[in-house]
Amino acid sequence: MHQSVQICNGDTVKVGSFSYTLPGVYTSPLTTIAGCDSIITTEVTVLPSVIDYADAIICKGDSVTVGGITYNTSGTFIQTSIGANGCEDQLIINLTVLETEFDRNVTICAGDSIKVGNNIYKSGGQYIDRLVSGYGCDSIITTHLTVFDNSSLGQEIFLCLGDSIKVGAHTYFVSGNYIDTLQNAKGCDSLVFTKLKVVPLPAPTNKKISLCEGQSVSVGTHMYTTTGLYRDTLAGIHGCDSIVITDLTVFPKNYLQSKQICQGEEYKVGNMKFNKTGSYTIGLKNYFGCDSIIILDLTVRPVYARRLDYLICPGDSIFIGNYAHTHAGIFLDTLQSVFGCDSIITADIKLNTVQTALDFSLCSGESVTVNNKSYNVAGIFRDTLTKTDFCDSILILNIKIFPRYEMDTLFEICKGGSVTIGSSTYFNAGQYTEYLQTKAGCDSIIRFEIKIVNFAPTFSISKDTLKTFNIAGASYQWYECKANEFVPFFGATNNTFVIVKSGKYALGITYKGCTYISDCIEIMLSDVFDLQEDGFYFYPNPVVDFLTIESKQQGRIQIMTSLGHVVRDSEIFEGRQEISLSEVPAGIYAIKWIVQNKIKYFGVIKL
Repeated sequence: MHQSVQICNGDTVKVGSFSYTLPGVYTSPLTTIAGCDSIITTEVTVLPSVIDYADAIICKGDSVTVGGITYNTSGTFIQTSIGANGCEDQLIINLTVLETEFDRNVTICAGDSIKVGNNIYKSGGQYIDRLVSGYGCDSIITTHLTVFDNSSLGQEIFLCLGDSIKVGAHTYFVSGNYIDTLQNAKGCDSLVFTKLKVVPLPAPTNKKISLCEGQSVSVGTHMYTTTGLYRDTLAGIHGCDSIVITDLTVFPKNYLQSKQICQGEEYKVGNMKFNKTGSYTIGLKNYFGCDSIIILDLTVRPVYARRLDYLICPGDSIFIGNYAHTHAGIFLDTLQSVFGCDSIITADIKLNTVQTALDFSLCSGESVTVNNKSYNVAGIFRDTLTKTDFCDSILILNIKIFPRYEMDTLFEICKGGSVTIGSSTYFNAGQYTEYLQTKAGCDSIIRFEIKIVNFAPTFSISKDTLKTFNIAGASYQWYECKANEFVPFFGATNNTFVIVKSGKYALGITYKGCTYISDCIEIMLSDVFDLQEDGFYFYPNPVVDFLTIESKQQGRIQIMTSLGHVVRDSEIFEGRQEISLSEVPAGIYAIKWIVQNKIKYFGVIKL
């Protein structure tokens, strides 16, 4: 059997003993009155119900009417109605009624403020404000404002070293002034000013005390009567612990001493000395004034002495007591008896030996063989010649090694000078090798180079000044040439020299210990003029291949060596022209410029 059933949301359809509330197709087995099984198929359709929501906000004193019903209090209200499908529809109304009068109590801390509307309040009192909410409701707010003061506290605290104090969230253990901000019971800031001083622990006090038996000493709450080392902790200033260490010695009244001494020794008790075996009773007063009785049981042990003679081979040894002796001589050894007393053993040891000393002088790289052993380093060596009959013979070898020298050096000499190496004398530049012998007869090799320091001083003149090149490490001397002699000018030791009259002048230069003097050059002051003003130039200087001459006048130049030899003689015309110096050897040259019976000297360097 099939049936279709429509129900509203929340209703139930019952088929036999089955109940259905959700849409769907259900099969229900049933039993008829006659006991026959029946199956009913039920198609359930749930008709929808409409649920609407309405939210409203009104001011206190206002009201709202929905479906003919008026509401003026806050709450949730449900209105029902029958829909077109016969099911019940619902309208859920959420109504909020806004209050218009508020009364509140507010507390703040000094320095804080509250804002009500556009007003800001910092002082205690009652304030009434009228505000308009976002929903257009007038609100009257009565504020009862209480202002609590901030508090402060100052404290001075002493701490023992190693302790600490906590203020708020901070822990302090170092002396200093600290400021912490806490909250008081009202929730306002409370400034705590802490002056902290850390008291160092005093150094332990050491006491050394001596007592007689029966006496006592008190330290703090403790009393001590027996010998020992005691440590007490006492309370010092500001409650910090003070350590007292007491080293206590208690002297007994009676002493029993059992002593042993060796023959010849003494045992002293007080002012009394004992050196014989026996038992003694001595009454004393010790350093601390305590009466003492010493019962001394003294035993004197004998001392022994012996002399022994020995003859041994070199390299052998003999033990006397705990000592091994390998050399000749008289030795005293002290042994101890079972009682600890010294026994003196005098040992006279003699060596049955033959000893030979040999000296060798060798050159580096040589060697000498002695007793089938080769030696090539300096030193003192010992060797033994073994004999079959008795003691061996000792060889002492003193070997000296003398070096062979090999060196390279440079000699710089003046022209005409010489260098003597060994028995040979050298005058010319070059590289040489000499083979010599040292005082010890060892070959030495000297490789050397000879360079001859040779140069010819030159100079030029500009107006009244003689000039030459400035050479590092050189010294200068200007001369006047008179009667074939060079007369030095006092103080004229620079590379320039100002002349005051015409005459013959020369230049001496000393460099690397060599002194050379130029030829005498005659200078006529009346003939000297500034060629640059007359338009005479030459370049480059130094020159490699070609020297360029620029002149506004016709003249003649001569390029001369320091010895006066002319290497170039050229006529100069107006304008610019080049003179080839490519075949001229490198050196320092003088340029002699002759124009209209006037002479000018210049210096030029050829590279």
